[in-house]
This record gives sequence, structure tokens and C-alpha cells, in this order.
Amino acid sequence: MIWEQRPAAIVMVTNTIENRKVKCMQYWPLEQGVIQSFGSFKVSLKSTDMFSEFAMNRLEVTQNGETRQILHFYYLSWPDHGVPDIELFVSFHRLIKASIHLGRTQPLLVHCSAGVGRTGTYVALDYLLDQAKAEGVVDVFECLKEMRSRRPCMIQTVDQYELLHDALSEALATQNFPCQSTEVEFKISMHKLQPNSEADLISVEYQKGIASYTHMHVLISTDLVKMVIATFVILLAESAMPYLINGVNGNYINAVIVDGYKKKKRWIATQLPLSNTIADFWQLILENDISVIFQLDTSPSKISVQVLVMDASLVEDLPDTNHILSLLKTSERQEKGVALRRMDGSSKCGIYICAYNAIEKLKTEQMVDVYTPTVIAKLRRPQFISTIEQYEYLFQVLNDYLCAFGEYANFG
Repeated sequence: MIWEQRPAAIVMVTNTIENRKVKCMQYWPLEQGVIQSFGSFKVSLKSTDMFSEFAMNRLEVTQNGETRQILHFYYLSWPDHGVPDIELFVSFHRLIKASIHLGRTQPLLVHCSAGVGRTGTYVALDYLLDQAKAEGVVDVFECLKEMRSRRPCMIQTVDQYELLHDALSEALATQNFPCQSTEVEFKISMHKLQPNSEADLISVEYQKGIASYTHMHVLISTDLVKMVIATFVILLAESAMPYLINGVNGNYINAVIVDGYKKKKRWIATQLPLSNTIADFWQLILENDISVIFQLDTSPSKISVQVLVMDASLVEDLPDTNHILSLLKTSERQEKGVALRRMDGSSKCGIYICAYNAIEKLKTEQMVDVYTPTVIAKLRRPQFISTIEQYEYLFQVLNDYLCAFGEYANFG
């Protein structure tokens, strides 16, 4: 089918195995240099770009002496019973659109396990965004009817139907937020010259999107309420908490795991240890295989903790961007996780995490997008990037990075 229909790319929105059940057979090799045969076809993996939640594979398929290249996009973390984060789903779709030829006439081949629920959700999002661009309107219900007339049960659950609406709304509302590298300095200038006007795109992004995530409700179990209050009033998503296996004070610690742009569990943001949580802090480092600790505050005098690898005690709320870029360069060389610790485990940690992820996104997608990495980080801890000044500062970091290292260059 792939050989005959010549799809522009393959979009896979299931794992091969979920909950110990086979959802899809492995139809490509996992290692480069390995050639697998499927009937008359020989398939090899030429390269893989890994992201925190998905992967982009470049496959080479040969039959009867003819060889073709095929892009394969693989969503790694769609929950078996549920839906992915809206922002990640939209980011996945944008990566695919940016990676394939804009004038393509070939279809996309989209599949999950049964080929109806998740597949229908992705197909509908792609169709409706194209409809919005061409006609200026969207008709979700009519789109669903048309899909089901061709393949029954497309979009199987209410959650998937809601995800479609939410993702469509998010994609349309934020479609102009990413910009070219040459436009960053202009956005910063307009923010300073005409603050809070329609021309101030940084404020528009912050007010329409970022601010709403700062004040969103975070649900945590009642068992954790007392522990949270006893340590610090900074809430986080319970799903992102790094529970301790052998904690002195139980399994709770005021910390949050945040994915990088390309690597899961890239960061752990935590508060400075209190007098009764020092042992738990080191247990956190041990259990999560942390290779470097960045301290973003001076320690209170009554607490004596030696940061073994690096002390980045930059006390300014918005330090010189050169300090940020230097710290991020150090982070890039770390294969393992990175721990960021600050008095509240929140504000300045968010600046480092969002700046690093935005630079990673820039180098991969060749577009400046501060909004998406910021929102994804705030889903884990809403207090990250809680002011317009911090959000504007991220643009300054990106602009200085472009000036210092050249467009889309590596730190090195």
C-alpha cells in the first residue's frame, strides 16, 4: 500500500505495545544499519530525530532494485485510555507540516491500532486547519460526518472529540506566534515602543495564552495537601512529581519533572533544601540519576549544602543573558538529567527551562517559538514564567543567542 500510494509521510499515533498488549507490529528496524525484510521489501532506518514525546524517522525502502525515502512520524506517548496534552498534539502536527513539502499532492498515511479513534482525531485536525486557511471557517461536525461516511467510527470517544476542538482552537489562536529569526528583534522593539498595543505581539501572546496557564487550577490528591502546605505554597501537577522511593519524610518532595524539547525528564526544578529536607534532596538526586546541579539562588545561611558541580548563584531576577547562555551551554553537554534549585523552585527555574527548550526548538524547526515551550513547561508548574517581563526576557535570550552563535547553530 505504501509503495503503491506513495504517501508524503507516515504518521503513527500509537505505540507498538501498550499495557502489555500488541497494538501494532514493528514494521521498521529500530537500529541504524539494520536491514529488515518484509516480503519483497527491504526496510532500513537511516536516521532518527528524537523529541520528548515523539520521533521522526527517515526510512529507506527498497523493492526490485528501486529505493525510496519515507518520513515516519511516531507519537510515542499518546495515553492508552485518554488523550495527549493539547499543546503537544498541536506541536506534533506543526512539526509534520513543517517537515513535508508544502505543495504536496500525495496523501498522508495516518494509522493507530484500529485506524479510527486517534487516526480520525489527527486527520480531522489536519483537514479543519486546511479548511480554516482556505475558507475562513471550520465545520467540525460536517467533517466528522464525512469521515464516518468513508470509514465508520472515526473519532471514537467524547475525549477525542473534545481534544479535536481544543487543539483546533489552540492551533488557530497561536498560528502566528512562531516567527522567523529576523523578526525577533522587531517583536522586542514593538514591546518596548508600543506596550500593550495590537502591535505588541509579545504582550498579545502573553495575555492570550501564557497568563491563563499561570492561574490555572492544579489538582492534587488530598494526601498531599498537608505536605505541600508544610513545605511551600507552590503547586505543581501531581503527574509531574518525582516521588521518592526512600525519602526520609515520605515520598513527597517539592520538585517537578519537566521534559526538554528533545529529551524526556530533562529537568528537575526544586526548591532549596530546608533544614529537614536535605537528606530528601540528595535522595532525589540519587534516584533520578542527576549529573549536574545548578543553584539559582544564594543559600540561606542556616542551611549548608555544597553544590558539587556548579554554583550558578545569579541573584538577579533577570540576569544578564550571557549568564543564561553560558549555563545553557553547560546543560547541553549533559547526557543525564539536570537539577535546578532555587528558593521557591519556580520562577527562575522556569526561565532556564523555557529558554533552553526554545533554543532547542529553534535549532530543529528553524522558527522562533517561545510560546509553545513556555506553555508546555507551565503545564507542569503554572508558576513558571509568571510575568510579562519574564516572557519578554525569553525573547531577549533567543535574540542574543542568534547574534552570538548564528542562525540555528549549535552552542559549540
